[in-house]
Amino acid sequence: GNHDVLALVEDGLSKISEAERAAIDQKWMGTPLHALSREILWGLGYVVAGTVALLFLLVLWNRSLRGQVGRKTEELYTALDELRESELRLMELIEHSPLATGVCDEKLKILLLNRRFVETFGYTLEDLPNLEQWWHFCHPDPEDQQRSREAWAMFVARALAGDTETFSREIRIQCKNGAFRVVEVASAPIGNRFVTVFNDVTARKEAEEKQRRLEEQMRHAQKLESLGVLAGGIAHDFNNIMMAILGNADLALIEMPPTSPGRKYMVEIEKASLKAAGLCRQMLAYAGAQNFVMEPHDIGVVVHEMQHMLEVSMSKKIHFNLLFPENIPPVMIDVAQLQQVVMNLVINASEAVGERAGTITIATAVMDCDRDYLDMVRMDTPLPEGRYVTLAISDDGCGMNHQMIDRIFDPFFSTKFTGRGLGLAAVLGIVHSHNGAIKVYSEPEKGTTFKVLLPAVKDMAAVPKPPVSEPSSALHADITLLLVDDEPAIQTLGVRMLERLGFQVLVANDGVEAVEVFKVHHEKIACVLLDMTMPRMDGESAFLELRKIKLDVPIIIASGYSERDVVPRFINKGPVGYIEKPYQMATLASKLHEALGEFSSGNN
Repeated sequence: GNHDVLALVEDGLSKISEAERAAIDQKWMGTPLHALSREILWGLGYVVAGTVALLFLLVLWNRSLRGQVGRKTEELYTALDELRESELRLMELIEHSPLATGVCDEKLKILLLNRRFVETFGYTLEDLPNLEQWWHFCHPDPEDQQRSREAWAMFVARALAGDTETFSREIRIQCKNGAFRVVEVASAPIGNRFVTVFNDVTARKEAEEKQRRLEEQMRHAQKLESLGVLAGGIAHDFNNIMMAILGNADLALIEMPPTSPGRKYMVEIEKASLKAAGLCRQMLAYAGAQNFVMEPHDIGVVVHEMQHMLEVSMSKKIHFNLLFPENIPPVMIDVAQLQQVVMNLVINASEAVGERAGTITIATAVMDCDRDYLDMVRMDTPLPEGRYVTLAISDDGCGMNHQMIDRIFDPFFSTKFTGRGLGLAAVLGIVHSHNGAIKVYSEPEKGTTFKVLLPAVKDMAAVPKPPVSEPSSALHADITLLLVDDEPAIQTLGVRMLERLGFQVLVANDGVEAVEVFKVHHEKIACVLLDMTMPRMDGESAFLELRKIKLDVPIIIASGYSERDVVPRFINKGPVGYIEKPYQMATLASKLHEALGEFSSGNN
């Protein structure tokens, strides 16, 4: 190959003479060829060698770079796979989180709503593709929407600036079904995405509200208990005063001839005294200090007697319209309990009317209720078809929607409760205890009517009639009684009444004196009329001392306090009766006849 060519070239060149070679060099090269050929060859050799070395190095470098690129590429693919796996794990954790969770980006696009979110609020990703839809549906109040937008915009701006602080607040969210839930919201940035966790605290808030209302009810019960104590004390003093007025008016009417011109004035005094005593009993009933006794009564009469108390208890802007027709059959009720029902329903009606002028109508009626009607009322147990007396209390106030009507009888539920009354749950309980029911009619801005249904008394012959005792001066002319009272006016009045009834009377000013008198005359004292509240020794202590002297002596407790507060103290302690101050002569005669009759039968 190359060696043969080089040999031929050298053979040809050797045949050229020196002169010819010089001429050729001179003509074409300008410099003698033989002077440059060796240098050129060496230079070309160096260039070729350098080029080959450079190419070799480039090949090695290329291989090294390819290796590094391959390794980096593999590392990047590995990192991407790990990132995808991490993101999948994060999404899986979010999807199965026990808390409602959502993910969105900085452009307000919602990327994920987990299952708990859908279960809690009802919205899916199709319902809420972005935060604008979220604010529109979940925050229907425009001001609330604006506050949420501004708070979120500030949070995103801080997060994009590198602030990693968590966004948290408590909000009220409207669910897809229209219900509202209270949630604690916490949002945190993760890259260019934002994860928001919703902690539903509705149940906790309701429990806290229930606890608050329970505490309020307990405070109200304590106030009511204090009111009962206060009312009892007032009733005692007030009834002692009324005792003197009513008793003397009663004696005056007995002694005055029917034609006396002053008789009509005494009758008015007696009426006013009875009305004042009834007002005091109403106060005791409202304070819960009256005994539970079921008796037949005309509801209209019971409510009419409350009219004055209702009027002074409500706003002067309230006008009462009372509609009580005649021939309404009686119902078996406890008067004190029914008064509490009426008082509470009237208070609720007054609050529904508010500060403006309004009308509250109280009406009674009788109706025959069939099964279809009874199925629409609130009752504890199914009521039989038949005749019922209705007591309807209506107002022209703000009214209620169907959702509120469904809840008004729930314990502790209220919208305007101001600390008075028993609560509608207690009203419902009282009505149920009377074998009755309640029906509610109401519309927003159209007022409300509470209709109480109570079974009418069917057999009027079975209704017990109160005993009537005619005062007589010849009843017990040979019987001696001990009258114990620290009030001189009542003591004097009592002596006159008892002597008018034909009794011999011994008196004592307090418990100590009563024991001393009884020790001396216990053999002839047939009955003791004992006041409860006295100095030195009260009625209860005197009662026990008298029993020590003579165990079976009949004792009638006379008190301005309610029977429920007094009588239980003396159970199983021998013959005991009770008479409530103020009383009239006929009532006193009846109580004495009862006590002395039991005493006589007990000794026979």
